[in-house]
Amino acid sequence: MHKLIYVHALCILSFTVLPFHCLNAQDNTSRTWRDASGVFVLDAQLSELSASHVKLRKNDGSVIEVRRDALSKDDQSYLLELDKKSNPFAGASSNPASVPLALSKTMPQSVLPAEAPSTQSKPRVLASPDLPPILPTSQNVIIYSPTTELGMLHTETKEPISVPVGEAYLSDFESGSRISPILMLNTQTKKIAISAGPSIYSSRRQQSSQVFIGELPRGPFEVLFESEDPMALLDHNITTGQTLATTGEAGEHGDRDLVLIEGLNDNRPVETARFRLPADSGRRRLVSQARLIGRSQALVVLDGVAYCWDLTAGKLIYQSEPQRRLMSKIAISSDLTLMTIPSEMGLHFASLLTGKDLGFLRCKNLHQIQAAFDPRGQRIGFSAGDFWGTYDYEKRDQSETRTTTWTLNGPIGGWIKSNLFVTGGGVVMETGLGIPVWKYDSEKWGEAAIWADTITMIDNSQGFRLRTLPMPHSELMTALAELPKISDLLATDTGAAVDLQYELPDPLPKEVNREPLDARMKEIIQAAGWVVDKSSAKKVVVKIAPGATRKERYQKYEPNMSSKAEEVEVTPMLSRLELRDGDKVVWSMQSRNANVSHMYAPTNQSKEEYIAARQRAIPEFFYSIVLPVRIPRQPYTYGFGKSLDHNGLWEPKRY
Repeated sequence: MHKLIYVHALCILSFTVLPFHCLNAQDNTSRTWRDASGVFVLDAQLSELSASHVKLRKNDGSVIEVRRDALSKDDQSYLLELDKKSNPFAGASSNPASVPLALSKTMPQSVLPAEAPSTQSKPRVLASPDLPPILPTSQNVIIYSPTTELGMLHTETKEPISVPVGEAYLSDFESGSRISPILMLNTQTKKIAISAGPSIYSSRRQQSSQVFIGELPRGPFEVLFESEDPMALLDHNITTGQTLATTGEAGEHGDRDLVLIEGLNDNRPVETARFRLPADSGRRRLVSQARLIGRSQALVVLDGVAYCWDLTAGKLIYQSEPQRRLMSKIAISSDLTLMTIPSEMGLHFASLLTGKDLGFLRCKNLHQIQAAFDPRGQRIGFSAGDFWGTYDYEKRDQSETRTTTWTLNGPIGGWIKSNLFVTGGGVVMETGLGIPVWKYDSEKWGEAAIWADTITMIDNSQGFRLRTLPMPHSELMTALAELPKISDLLATDTGAAVDLQYELPDPLPKEVNREPLDARMKEIIQAAGWVVDKSSAKKVVVKIAPGATRKERYQKYEPNMSSKAEEVEVTPMLSRLELRDGDKVVWSMQSRNANVSHMYAPTNQSKEEYIAARQRAIPEFFYSIVLPVRIPRQPYTYGFGKSLDHNGLWEPKRY
């Protein structure tokens, strides 16, 4: 009876496919196995062995799979001795579960360690086969409240890493690959690591992943190792020497495991731990962000939820609320103590170590907000769309969230000077004046790394290269030095007097109601800190007028699609807001129907209804406007110039 109960008590199947090792004949003799309580026993032969399970063949020939930790201490000791006999890497590391990564054949012999494993070993056999799952729970969810008062916060000020200018060629790796962030391994030598592998959006799923090691800015770079299993580096902690990576399956499956690596900086990478990531209904996602905190603690963002795990035990420390998916990246201070969790209403400050809610910073009119910590000071910058702001978390001083005279081309990317931050689209904001001053025009902003006075951009359009360029470079600094010399730079500032005027069609379109529109425009002007003054030479002009006629395709939807598409003429009614100084237009905004064609698709509307809808005035455009407080005069309305990335060199163009 006891034997029967034992079989049911211990036959717990693994939900993952773990690698089992076949045993030699002398190791699979029959023995009596006991469970951890010592009550249940079973006579069986050991058939196969893995790091977490065993397969036992009973006397009737049937095979059961049992967890190792469910067995008695004597049985576990017996299995541990078998592990040592079958482990080909036993003694290769101080950690018996660690296994050296397969080094690349292309690595020069001068950097290969003397005890490096054979390059004939399979690249995907990296470490201990034990894969404890990292499962999310509802027990450690941190609730970030928009009502938490933001108190005094402190971080350690750190100088950004300085990197010289230059270009390095890595390989002929094809474009469209998944490229990792640039990981700084050594701040003295400027040694970095970067990985490239197949993308889930690519058809090249048989392509191996490669990890490159070299020094900025000019290399040389070598392939340290390759992996048939798609691998992407995530983060490196210079203090502990640990590197976090992810592996997975190409195609729709995405990332599967988290991998902890040591020795990357010494060209002797050893995988010390591996964990199975949680799956969502059988499908896996890509890790969008990850950061190592101290030793064996990591913050990982997977499928819009932030998890902080103890990677030694696979224990979940805390996680963000699953129902509030992260719309943009978490910002982390350079001393790894603070982070900002973005939400639709603003930024939540929290402890990176514990996840504790430290306070809320409300940011008006910001959707998909992203922040960046200034490593030289106690403040952050944040932006989204046309809006931006700063917050000094030592002085508890927040700049009012404001818009700009032209789009910021993406959320904030990082600080490049104490008063300058750059967005992910290359627009430089001068936070003192609150105006855009320059545009770095490049298509290589994807995983660009901003150092002290340079930026390193990844170029894999023609081969795989790293380009390190100055930022801000001399041309921008010259333009900034001229700012104090420009008299009457701003057309408007806080307290500016403006007249409110209208240029509307006659008769007035039925969807335009003058009185509420007038009331709303006065609210917008007041929110900008301006004053309505009929005698002012500066005028805010609300304008609705027909635009240029264009041709579009119209097709009436019918179940059998018997109707044919035909060409119709549409004259959209444009909504436009202008700031004029006398007769000169200083700045303007215009509704999107001016230059965005209608997406062609069959419609249930009649031809007349379709044309009327496309030619409708859009008065709601004015209701959504937020005016920039400071509007520079021309020719500075759209900055002082731009720099084009031309083969690794900035080609400046002054306005």
